[in-house]
Amino acid sequence: MAARRYSSQHAKAIVKCENCEKNPSQYICKTCPGHLCKECKIDHESRKITKNHEITHVNKNMEGALCLLFCRRHTVKKLELYCSLCKEPICTKCHIESHNGHKMEELATVYNEIRCELENKKEYIEGELMPRYRELLSDENIKNQNIKRTDEVRKQIKDHKKSIIEQVTMIEENTLQILRNEEKLAIESVEKKENEIKRRIETLKNIKEDISNTLVANPDVTFF
Repeated sequence: MAARRYSSQHAKAIVKCENCEKNPSQYICKTCPGHLCKECKIDHESRKITKNHEITHVNKNMEGALCLLFCRRHTVKKLELYCSLCKEPICTKCHIESHNGHKMEELATVYNEIRCELENKKEYIEGELMPRYRELLSDENIKNQNIKRTDEVRKQIKDHKKSIIEQVTMIEENTLQILRNEEKLAIESVEKKENEIKRRIETLKNIKEDISNTLVANPDVTFF
């Protein structure tokens, strides 16, 4: 099985099986080396030529994956060292050509240090940052709910205003109707009174005229 070449950076994408190139890998063959899925691991162990190869689960031995990392410059050379000055993993050929005299560390040592640092960061995020930001989010949710309550109060005020306007309008219409009715009755009463007075005035005019006629006429028996 051809060995797969990796970049010096840790790949976050799921690594597929290098045998079937379909299923995600779950195991590493340190002898080949290469990644294997569950089915290809069984097949790998059953073949006479590969049955004695050392195979380990990816999650149980992450350091075993380091043996599958190849140099970006010298693609057939495995990464074996870490240059502390240049901050990069290198192969032995890189060490001779461009990193001679630089401080070197074991790749597995640096890997464990970085892994430990990442685990500490993860614990800090889970134990400190996430609870803090969840609390901040809860505070913002409460503020948002209070703002929504303000909107509800504003709506209630508008609805109350509308209700008051409707009530006042109704009272106004009722009062105006009462006023119109009273006005009509008052006008009818005044007109009736005027007609009565006019009738009496006319009656008085007739009486006056009769008296005037009596005064100018010669007295007779009816005068007395």
